[in-house]
Amino acid sequence: MEATRNDGRASGTVFDSTAAARLTAEQLDAIRDVLAPVATPLCAVWSSLSSTEVGIRLVGVTRTVVPEADPDSTDPLVPGALGEAPFVAVADIRPGLGLVVASVPAALGLVAVDLLLGGSGRPTANRTFSEIDLDLLSAIAAPTFSALAQATSRPTDASEPLISTVVVDQDTDLAERMGSAFTAEFEATVGEATYPLYLTVSRSGAEYLLRGVAVEAADSELTDHLRDRFVRNVPLEAVVAFPAISLPSHRLLALAVGDVIGLRHGIGRPLALTVDGIRVAEVRPARAGDEVACQVLTTVIGDDESQAPEPASSITPTTPGGVQ
Repeated sequence: MEATRNDGRASGTVFDSTAAARLTAEQLDAIRDVLAPVATPLCAVWSSLSSTEVGIRLVGVTRTVVPEADPDSTDPLVPGALGEAPFVAVADIRPGLGLVVASVPAALGLVAVDLLLGGSGRPTANRTFSEIDLDLLSAIAAPTFSALAQATSRPTDASEPLISTVVVDQDTDLAERMGSAFTAEFEATVGEATYPLYLTVSRSGAEYLLRGVAVEAADSELTDHLRDRFVRNVPLEAVVAFPAISLPSHRLLALAVGDVIGLRHGIGRPLALTVDGIRVAEVRPARAGDEVACQVLTTVIGDDESQAPEPASSITPTTPGGVQ
């Protein structure tokens, strides 16, 4: 059951320990991360309909075990709990979240009605909603559910979400239909005043969101794996070369077999190993079996240099004064 204060906010929660498949803290955190961006389209919908700036943000996500609907219940989903006559609307979003209940406390509902009638949205004393009030709030319910459906839908869904909405005074089947669920508390800001807004989603909706989290995590892991395999297997052209030297043209024209050309490079000086002109290591000539090779002396990562590990025994450095 939910205990409520005079302002309609939940002040304490005792959950039924016998409820099947209760959401874990980790699952609630994942759902909260998914729902946090929903505040943006909700803010846009409420601001557009009321012609004034309404700020909406997600406050938190908690487990909810919906009790039997009862006029005296203090559960936030049941009319009578969040003020004298809170506004409650139920939507069935499929494919997607399934059953969703929006519960608007009296204080927020009356401010919303004032805005829809062209007022300033100033806080008013709690009073019972009139039929006109309910009609005006019903005009907000449908686009609110639509924004929620679009923000939480997945590209893999077979079709666009279909939404059926009904405004309820009492729904005796609500507890059975909702089952073990979660409630997302949003905070709506109008001017300098803030008001709670509750969206409660059934267990099937929680599973829908968590499946999406799992799919995204798997896709991300697969993408990282493929990216890693791709990067690790791209063929690169590594070049080890002596620095260029300049020779007069008459020397080049007079070249003959057996001539020795000085390269102006000290015998003990390292050579650069480059990839696409970028120096990645410093090496010196060596021998690997019957092949000419190079031994890595230092590696270069960005501007940092580090000593390479000792070379394998099959790589033999050259000795000063000749090639082995």
